[in-house]
Amino acid sequence: MGRDSTAGGHTPTPGDVSPRAGDRPDQPASRGEPTVSPREWIPLRSRRRPASPVSPANPVSPVNPVDSADPVEYGPSVPVAVPPAASAPASATPAPVTAPPVLAASHGVHATRQEQQEQQECGECQERADTCACPEQSRAWRRGVTRRWMVAGATTAGLGALAGTARLLFGTERIYDHGDTADMGALALFGAPGSFGDLDSFHDDAEGARIVTVDVPGWGFGPGQAAYMSTVTSDGTVFTATTPFSDNQAQPTGTGMEIAVFEPGPMRFTRLVVPSTTGRTHLPRADAGFRGVGGADVADVIVTGSGPDERVMFVSAVSYFGWDTAVYGELPALGQIRRPAPGQPWSYDPTRSWTTDQLAATALPGVAASAFPHEGRGEQRWSRGPAAIARLPASGHLVIAQYFGSSTLGTDQGALLVVDTAGRVRASWQYPEVQVFGVPVVVNPREVVTDPTSTAGDERFVLISDCRTADHQVVSFPIQEFSYSAGGAGQGSGTITPCSAAVRAAVDGSRMETACFDDNGTLYVARTRPDGLRAATLAVYPKIDGDRGLVTRAPATDGWPWRGWGVANPPEYFVAGTDSGGLVRSIVFDPASGAVVLAGLDGTLRAVRPSGRGRRMTFTVGQPIDIGLGRLRGPSNRYVGLRRGAVDARRRVMWLPVNQLVLDAIAWPYPPFKLDQWLMRVRTSRRGARTAPGRPRPRRRRRPECAGRLLRRRSGIPVHPRPGCP
Repeated sequence: MGRDSTAGGHTPTPGDVSPRAGDRPDQPASRGEPTVSPREWIPLRSRRRPASPVSPANPVSPVNPVDSADPVEYGPSVPVAVPPAASAPASATPAPVTAPPVLAASHGVHATRQEQQEQQECGECQERADTCACPEQSRAWRRGVTRRWMVAGATTAGLGALAGTARLLFGTERIYDHGDTADMGALALFGAPGSFGDLDSFHDDAEGARIVTVDVPGWGFGPGQAAYMSTVTSDGTVFTATTPFSDNQAQPTGTGMEIAVFEPGPMRFTRLVVPSTTGRTHLPRADAGFRGVGGADVADVIVTGSGPDERVMFVSAVSYFGWDTAVYGELPALGQIRRPAPGQPWSYDPTRSWTTDQLAATALPGVAASAFPHEGRGEQRWSRGPAAIARLPASGHLVIAQYFGSSTLGTDQGALLVVDTAGRVRASWQYPEVQVFGVPVVVNPREVVTDPTSTAGDERFVLISDCRTADHQVVSFPIQEFSYSAGGAGQGSGTITPCSAAVRAAVDGSRMETACFDDNGTLYVARTRPDGLRAATLAVYPKIDGDRGLVTRAPATDGWPWRGWGVANPPEYFVAGTDSGGLVRSIVFDPASGAVVLAGLDGTLRAVRPSGRGRRMTFTVGQPIDIGLGRLRGPSNRYVGLRRGAVDARRRVMWLPVNQLVLDAIAWPYPPFKLDQWLMRVRTSRRGARTAPGRPRPRRRRRPECAGRLLRRRSGIPVHPRPGCP
């Protein structure tokens, strides 16, 4: 659910509002209602509390973890090759650095003006800008403001300056297009005209890095809607889910449901507004105390199918917020978007989208009662907060993480659900009651990621959950591996089976934050330190002899919910050099370059390039780059961050949603209003550069005077260039 904590003095608690509360917003939810327990409502202990020593005599319990005493590590990382954890300490020996592919160029609205400036700068060298090695002149930074982020109730200030002078993500060599399109640079930020603040055409003269801002006519999210998770289709269209400004789906700040659609080719942005079953697009809550808010979020989006069957599927965590369904209808809990024919616009498909009641009608009675319970007499069925969705590789079925528990079922634990693309429920699994050292732990499933190498009958996926105690103390987030078998074609024939216990990578209070698989079935897990703010080292679990260490070292034996939940299961590799900066918001695998790309809450990108597989893996950690989120900072009550990116392997680019939120800087609820949102494009491979047909790519030549200028700038040595070169 919402993965940011609230800022400032007031910290909401589950008593402040329930996603199905029927009274005033300041009225505590009743005991019989499913309380909202997203991560922002989980207060941490004071960071000033002394840390307890960790020793065999004083082990760290997964409940009430010890705060980290490690200082924040600023500056660039060192490329390293890391041997297996079983045979080497965490501090690995540095290995020779292999330069990864460099970011390539593309086209954009501002490119013509920048291209003319480049040619003017290099005019005295009598060379085209695309072959000249003269560094560009610095572009003035206008006013700068430090960005502020709130996570887990704590504050970070100035983390955006972490890697301001670092090299580009995949290298520093400049690559140019030589077709009809002009150079846009390695990093490009798309948004509404005039929305880029101090980031407009940012240029880092020290490293030659540039962030180009691109005005897109008609760009704009709806009132109360912020950019969230993203995905990209085969034609290059980028779909971005939406979340409330509160970053809490149970506290909506808009009035409808929408998905942002961006087509980079024609530079076209579309607000795809999802209508209700009665055709309504404006669904405010009737109670005037909620000040007109309503509608629903879009918690996650994925692409399924290919060719004419390609579709975008989405889930909504809270698809109903107390309006009169007889008048306003219902919004889908699971929806689809399709393109009727090539060249036609993407559109919402109501015939293949389903409300909670419609999904329940496809399930067996017992499954419907547990997966979609009635929380009160006469109320709509409760979807239990579908927070994430992923496609299983063999069957094509969809596994969904249900974040919330159910008062009807008498549990706060979340659940897992599998449906097919026809909207039929195939399997359901209720998370059992968990105890650690006798302390009950609430488990709220937040993220599901599928293994692309798994086979029919044993389709593997991993689950990351938010966890807390009954008094809302954070418990270190674990990761757990599951298997799905589709079974026959009958109703509810599938089964979900735990393969491993819920485990942590280390007994230090760190949390398993987000994960991805590569095309070999190797699992990469981004971790967070106990303070909930800073990144811990990346954990890597390779697939060895058909299984990962998650299963072989910590199988799900009888009694695992109270005997083995939260145990330490160190990975084969901890990747040194990945533990600086903010917690990782996005981790994706790029099949074109073979790199795993990490994006942190502090606005930095970092690429990790693995080599080998299984027990013989090494890693090259790239230098971080700052994508300039601090320069998008608006008023003091706004917060700028990013969310899960999407890789377009065919075009060798990655798209990152950049959002602007309010969190709790304004007391909720408040009337809906608009905030600027953006989309960052990152070139991920040198081979992404194109040349015009029949024209070879020119070699990069360096004249003596250009080399003199370059040497003078980078080393400070007083080299006197020949006249004519600045």
